[in-house]
Amino acid sequence: MTATLHKPSKVEMVNKATEIRLLAEKQMGEFLAASPKNEGGR
Repeated sequence: MTATLHKPSKVEMVNKATEIRLLAEKQMGEFLAASPKNEGGR
């Protein structure tokens, strides 16, 4: 029995990359919102 692998199309690859980028941006926003702010020196 041979297993055939699904080769993703270019559109599928771009969609997955976009999904990963959006998730990373959301996580970074949550991280920055939770981090302490610098009050400044003036």
